[in-house]
Amino acid sequence: MKNNRLLLPICWLAIACSSGAGSSRPARTARDTLLSDTDRRILITESLSGIIPDSVRQMEFAVVMVLPLEASCPSCRVKTIDSIVAFRHHFPAHHFIVLSADAGMKTMSSYFKGAGHPGIPDIPGVLLFDSTGMARKKHLFNDNPAIYFLAGGKVYRKIDALPHTIKEDLREFFRGYRFK
Repeated sequence: MKNNRLLLPICWLAIACSSGAGSSRPARTARDTLLSDTDRRILITESLSGIIPDSVRQMEFAVVMVLPLEASCPSCRVKTIDSIVAFRHHFPAHHFIVLSADAGMKTMSSYFKGAGHPGIPDIPGVLLFDSTGMARKKHLFNDNPAIYFLAGGKVYRKIDALPHTIKEDLREFFRGYRFK
């Protein structure tokens, strides 16, 4: 009888630990995906090819963030815009940002002004513009920023940023590491 009282909490603890419940650090979820399926990698790479220049795909390594200005939640959009402005003078090599909206430059610029900045910073060759909403049409994001890692011209990893992970996602994009 005494052993059963001890065994039950131990079993519960083992199940909780193996499922990741109660962990303060989120387990790798579907939002951070290593793409091992060749067909899916090719499909995503072809979808990206419509909005990024061929020169980016031909690089040995590149990271591309798609920022849906209209579809992102305000928190993710403002934090991403603040990071773009903060890193405008020392942007990481081989990192690119696609600003995506079904609108022109004036509307895109209004999102930066709404975040307290004078407008879209001038970062030639790094900021790419998708004013036709092609990224949305090709399902390259799920209502928040998406980060794609390319090697040898093919996408191998995708991160879908969420409001509770956006700080770490931006840290990884702009600085190359995470704390969590």
